[in-house]
Amino acid sequence: MTRGLLVLALAALGGCSLFGHEGGGSSSDDAVLFSGTSFGECIGYCIAELTVDGTTATLTYSGWGRDRNFPDIRYERTLRASERTRLDRAFDRTALHRADEVYGCPDCADGGAEWVGATWDGGEKRVTFEHGTEGGGLDAYIVAMRDLRVSFPDAPRP
Repeated sequence: MTRGLLVLALAALGGCSLFGHEGGGSSSDDAVLFSGTSFGECIGYCIAELTVDGTTATLTYSGWGRDRNFPDIRYERTLRASERTRLDRAFDRTALHRADEVYGCPDCADGGAEWVGATWDGGEKRVTFEHGTEGGGLDAYIVAMRDLRVSFPDAPRP
């Protein structure tokens, strides 16, 4: 009897997400998704960060430089239904949770860094990797966020 209850309790726990939401998997309904790039050996707008909250996508370019001030440039737009659907299908909360925080050597040898992640009620996870690569079981999410990022205007050149 005790063994049967233990098996039943473990089966019930298996249906819970690691983040306190039922089902885990691909639901991004309550998450703020983000993605970005940065380049350390750069002057000008060297950081691009995309945030998706519901159907609103915001891309912010930031910069640094010794002799110049680069104010943030922000673009915002409403996602098309097809873009939101693609993100919902690509985002896997469980895979994000299980992924390592760093893959490869981001921004080594001036190659740039890239990241994806999400923020939800009670948690946040960011995974950083070498610019232009994928991994950690997040390939579809990385590519979907990358494609959305490049759909915005490019940053101005200094």
